[in-house]
Amino acid sequence: MDSIYAIFGMRKGRTDLMGISFIVLISLVGTLYMYQFIGLDPYDVLIPRDFSDISKDSYIRVVEPFLEGRLHMWYSPPKRCPFDFSFYDGRCYMYWNPLMAFLSLPLIVLFDLYIGAAFLMLLLFFLSSLIGCLIIYHISMDYFENVPRWAVYVCMSVFNLNFLLPHMSMKRFSIFLIPQLGAGFFLLLGIFIVLVNSKRGNTLLSLLAGLSLGFVVCNRPTLSIASMLIICSYPFYLRICRTPFLRNFLVCAFGFFIIMSSLMLYNIVRFDDPFEFGVNYQNNAMVTGGFMKPHYDNILTGFWHYLFQYPALSGEKPYLHGRFIQQECKRSRDDGLFCSLLLEHAAKYMHTGKRQIGFIYLMPFMLPVYLAPLYIVFSLFFALIRGDILNRFYALDKMALFFYTMFFSAFFSLIVLSLFRGYLTRYFYDIIHFCSLASSAAYFHLFSSFSGLTGKKRVFRIIFDLVFLSLSVLTLILIITGDPNALSFGGPHWLS
Repeated sequence: MDSIYAIFGMRKGRTDLMGISFIVLISLVGTLYMYQFIGLDPYDVLIPRDFSDISKDSYIRVVEPFLEGRLHMWYSPPKRCPFDFSFYDGRCYMYWNPLMAFLSLPLIVLFDLYIGAAFLMLLLFFLSSLIGCLIIYHISMDYFENVPRWAVYVCMSVFNLNFLLPHMSMKRFSIFLIPQLGAGFFLLLGIFIVLVNSKRGNTLLSLLAGLSLGFVVCNRPTLSIASMLIICSYPFYLRICRTPFLRNFLVCAFGFFIIMSSLMLYNIVRFDDPFEFGVNYQNNAMVTGGFMKPHYDNILTGFWHYLFQYPALSGEKPYLHGRFIQQECKRSRDDGLFCSLLLEHAAKYMHTGKRQIGFIYLMPFMLPVYLAPLYIVFSLFFALIRGDILNRFYALDKMALFFYTMFFSAFFSLIVLSLFRGYLTRYFYDIIHFCSLASSAAYFHLFSSFSGLTGKKRVFRIIFDLVFLSLSVLTLILIITGDPNALSFGGPHWLS
């Protein structure tokens, strides 16, 4: 048992057992919440390889070419390459990375069975939930003092029961969603190992962290910058914990380099370009229309749609409805400044095809992430006046390093997403883990700061408790009152 506490960085005692129990419980609750949208029949767990009803767009088909000793699906004229497949040099490819489908290889070779897409989605979500809750628990115990246990449990609940659950539960689009869920799993695993191993300095764990973050990029190339940022933060964690950092950092970077080299070689063999994943060769209107090409002047528009797009309100359930502001401005012929700017810039550089709601309206719990830029700007301004910017940099503690790493990982991932004119609700999954973890760390910092207040000053702690509970409860209400039965490719009813 001592070794378990050492690995997880937990303190011994009854609270730890209660914490572990809650982590398992809330992860099961989140998985069951997801399960009600998926459902499982006997063929969703293990699927016979010759089963005739395997869905045409099911993710498990990605592994089929490898079983026959090739990388492409088949030779084909361009017009006969199916929708969303990539056509290059007379061949049809699935651009989706087959990493997660390789989990089926032992079963296929030994028993002629696939792992069902629905079962794999639930498994990945459950494991991600466990690791995410362990991260929240770890930082609450190791980075802060006097954080109430109920606040930790609330943060875990919001982390697991997020608004993307209904959307990430569609078997029909498992070919898109399994790589995203796989990226989330490896991302959280990499972060967890970095945090825990910063005290232990285990070389094998450092290698595993690098491999995990490399697997993130295999599943979601849009998270490349975030993965590299986490690796770059690793030596700072090691330095703060006074653990030999050069060897561990180099081993971690080497693990990441191995996966990246293999991935680029895989791309060269298929598309003669180390940085081409097949997206630019897809048989897809968004691709052929140029909406998946990077446009740097689309970044601000992308930030607006992902973060600030306000919803339409309703007095009946569901209470929030997405808006397609470009269409609204065109229909109303509004000559106001907002519509003028939007139609001149956003309508030109942003094509979504779906109504949207900004992140803050769906998950008010993430308010600290929205306020972080103001805090960072003012902190740098006053540090510049005092002339101690370098001192502030070298004085970073684990809490500040964790928050900034999560915040800037979300920030740069959002920049990457905003480069493209195409917008889909599932893209939120690239940043939701970073935002949840950064917000939890910010709340824990405030709880710790207010814990020593006495007398009249204690009213500030009471006010903060009420604000934290209000934002958390409102977030959970918005999640629960969404209409998950009216699913479309854009998301739940209040997103479509």
